[in-house]
Amino acid sequence: MSEENKKSAEIVPVLIEAGVPILKNTSDIVALAKWVNSMQMAPKGFDSPQKVALGIMFAQSLGLHPLLSLGQMFILNGVPNIYGDLPLSLVRRSGLLADFKEEYLRDKDQNIIGARCTSKRGEMVHTTEFTIEDAKTAGLWGKAGPWKQYPKRMLKLRTRSENLKDQFGDILQGIPIMEYDGDRVEKEVGPKQNTAGALESELMGEENGEHSNDIGQDLYHQKTA
Repeated sequence: MSEENKKSAEIVPVLIEAGVPILKNTSDIVALAKWVNSMQMAPKGFDSPQKVALGIMFAQSLGLHPLLSLGQMFILNGVPNIYGDLPLSLVRRSGLLADFKEEYLRDKDQNIIGARCTSKRGEMVHTTEFTIEDAKTAGLWGKAGPWKQYPKRMLKLRTRSENLKDQFGDILQGIPIMEYDGDRVEKEVGPKQNTAGALESELMGEENGEHSNDIGQDLYHQKTA
């Protein structure tokens, strides 16, 4: 073991190479999750070792940094969600995104009335639009949280997420994107369907542990800008 790795092991319970934790097995994941939780280093919402461990495993499955990526995901009703710029980052990393453009739709007085997103994959060009009228129909416009605080950005992110899910479904693998799937996940996934919660307890060896997985929209409101 190099001197650098020895020093890293004294600070954290796993080896660190080039700033990335080396997680060889589940024990390493659990140890790191417990340490991160004890140091209060995880983003708000990852408030237990179980949730941190689940987030780390989810990040690993996407090939992401096991800790840095926690800031772009959270667990809603037991379902890992990603949001913000992470979906686009995953698509860009695939090398399949040939071109990408986002713009706002405006009326004759230059007032914003919606957003448009266009992506190109090979020769396939896909365009999606989402308007204020669409948001009103979906019950999103003026809704407490980011739709009320940052309506323009939410129009853009909602349009973007739909486009990426349509065009790059094989890359995103059905992962819920908060700006697109959030309301559906919140409504459709309840405690009885909480498979992630069961995984948390099993992972940490707490057969009867009870952990709240409903981080809820308040967390998302605080982290989306």
